[in-house]
Amino acid sequence: MLSVFIACVTCLIPTYFWIVPESPRWLILQKRKTEALRILSKISKSNKKPMNFVEEIESLQNSAISLYRTTDEKVNLKKKKKFSNFYLKLEFLELIKFFLKKRLYVFRTFILVVNWTVISAIYYGISFFTEKIPGDPYLNCILFIMVDLVALIFIQMTTERFGRKVPFTCAMTIGGITFILMTFLPNHSILSTFCALIGKLCIAFALNLSFTITSEFYPTFIRNSVTSLLVGIGRGGSVSSTYIHKFGELYKLYTLPFFIFGVSSLFAGLIFFTFMPETKEKTLPENLDEF
Repeated sequence: MLSVFIACVTCLIPTYFWIVPESPRWLILQKRKTEALRILSKISKSNKKPMNFVEEIESLQNSAISLYRTTDEKVNLKKKKKFSNFYLKLEFLELIKFFLKKRLYVFRTFILVVNWTVISAIYYGISFFTEKIPGDPYLNCILFIMVDLVALIFIQMTTERFGRKVPFTCAMTIGGITFILMTFLPNHSILSTFCALIGKLCIAFALNLSFTITSEFYPTFIRNSVTSLLVGIGRGGSVSSTYIHKFGELYKLYTLPFFIFGVSSLFAGLIFFTFMPETKEKTLPENLDEF
């Protein structure tokens, strides 16, 4: 029955074609301004904010043109020796050179790498080892899945009011404290299970919010690539979660993994709050000049 249910749910995916709107920038590039205006109008109504559609169309059109220049324009730029490498081929080496010049952004990218790795390690370290949590393993599995849904609700309730930085830091801090508390509670205490649930809720909150933070931090043309890269690097943390649990079993310190999760969560949250900027209501960078 479970397999049938999962198959039925996946059958709903094609409906996204009619539900998810097309990118207004792409529509403008295809000279389909009427459809772009219709989508922008829906966005304006859902956000309950007035929008100057003429200015918005011009802004999207200018940004699109700057990102998608024709080959002839690129050749002309090269002939004139206007080395505006931000808009030419945007090759990998050019990005490396740019990041080497912008050391602040290299440092902030490193902070995001640390947070993605720590969050992935904790999230999967808790999710895949619910049998180590006191209580019925089947009930624990259900509860630990349900808190993921609660985390998504909390994101909607908090990020628009308090931004991204404060809720993310609070989630990492509270999650770290609860995991550390687990190491000092009796092994079969119901409080230990409660702390684990709160910790999983906070880490699920931070994991889902990380996608928004990463997407809002990087320019448009590398946004998807960098987000995918950081998610891939974070998978290294998820792999390490197994070895962290094995390390605790090796020395018969069964609460040691949770202590490691707690300390790493506090550390990642601290450096994020100290060095990362707030991205709420900031204009998304379109190119490297605005980064």
